Amino acid sequence: MSKKKKPLLMLLLIPLCMILTMAGAYLYCDRKLEMGDVYIARYDLSGRTLISDDEIEKVRMPLAYLGDEVRRNREDIVGRYVKINTLIPKGSFFYEGALDDIEDMKDSIDAQLKEGEVSYDIYVNDIRVNQAYLVKGLYVDIYLTISKERVLSDLLINNIRIIGLYDVKHNEMKDYDREAILESICLAVPKESVAYLNKARAIGTLSITVGDSTYEDVKSVLNRGSAIFEYLD
Repeated sequence: MSKKKKPLLMLLLIPLCMILTMAGAYLYCDRKLEMGDVYIARYDLSGRTLISDDEIEKVRMPLAYLGDEVRRNREDIVGRYVKINTLIPKGSFFYEGALDDIEDMKDSIDAQLKEGEVSYDIYVNDIRVNQAYLVKGLYVDIYLTISKERVLSDLLINNIRIIGLYDVKHNEMKDYDREAILESICLAVPKESVAYLNKARAIGTLSITVGDSTYEDVKSVLNRGSAIFEYLD
């Protein structure tokens, strides 16, 4: 090749390389920014929570931000449980490692549930409670306090049974142990109350008080007649 043709060839190759580089970058960015639908948690979801449509919401975002563990389909989320001793924070994706099927939830807790009940974990940092009186089998009432135009505080649901106490090492405690650090309380609650409890935790503060000793024969009931329910429906 003559010396005169080499500069001419270089002049032709440089624009061609630039065009190919730009085209490759465009295709890469287009793929990276491909948008898609994904579900996130509407509220903080604690361990053993049965996930329904009330606990999820759909958002749209670049798929490149999602790992292989993220469950994008509603069918892979709704009807499953949050894994024991796991917290899915509000706004978080649903990862496969944080979810369990009912078959995987069979343990001593499930054996204590009555018909129509589900287990519901509450972390002690999320509630007001005197930990010293907590024992497995105790019946308690749950109150909700919210601050809107004015402060409202009333009974949310009564006759809730404690079926498990867990320390920070995720070990079950038979009763409150002053030498251990209590992390979460597992409650047996009516299935229909789960969505209300999640909403209540999102907008206010829950507190637990000791229930009546005769509660064993009394059905748990949501206090729908309370003024606080207008903020939960």
